[in-house]
Amino acid sequence: PMPGLLEQRLEIRWVLPGAGETSAVLSPGGEPYPEPDSAALGEIARRLEAAGRRMEEMDTAEAARLLEEAESRARAVRSGGVIRSYLAEIFFRQGILDQWDGEEDRCLERFARSRALRPDFSPEPALYSPSVREAWDRSRERPVGPADLLVQSIPPGAGIFLEGKKVGVTPGRVRVVPEGPVRVRVEMEGFRPGERVGQWIPGDSGMVEFTLERDPDAGVLSMLAADPEGAQTGRALAEMAERAGASR
Repeated sequence: PMPGLLEQRLEIRWVLPGAGETSAVLSPGGEPYPEPDSAALGEIARRLEAAGRRMEEMDTAEAARLLEEAESRARAVRSGGVIRSYLAEIFFRQGILDQWDGEEDRCLERFARSRALRPDFSPEPALYSPSVREAWDRSRERPVGPADLLVQSIPPGAGIFLEGKKVGVTPGRVRVVPEGPVRVRVEMEGFRPGERVGQWIPGDSGMVEFTLERDPDAGVLSMLAADPEGAQTGRALAEMAERAGASR
């Protein structure tokens, strides 16, 4: 009930990524990923513990739901060592559920992601079946790369910037390497820039779309700004003067 209480008493609203999402597309400019505190970590741990009990009881549907909730809450806070360990455990348990359901390929994908986040982990023979340990070993053959992000804009052709560095042009795919929140910005002459903040982990794939608005001041600025050819006027005004036969 906390979001409702805050909205009612303090007029504050927030939006968290929904359950089961693999990546978050977030509001412009803001910083939506707080540092994980004891309350957030406790929520994740409680759902993991409950999922473990459901798996022991072979209640796979409820276990899957609890693991999805745990993943959603882990992705809602700033990524770091502790959160990566939680996500690795979540993927590992989801992989076991996939194996029980006969989804071997999906099981290997989950195990590979878990291995990428927690490379020093290995299932103990006393705790896990030979089939789980064999699948874990085979997941080594599926290396997990950085998160892959498709950035699109309307209109297309905008420059794509990650943390201020240009990495491509829309529509384009970019690799997100940094850990933690990443600012994705698109810029196009004559339009206001768009910006989102997202957080992705190895193996994620996501999409960010921008609908760019025309900048009403862009025409004036293009006339008055310094011309890249070295003239004293902007390019647009210089072209107008040339067509009119004026020297300046």
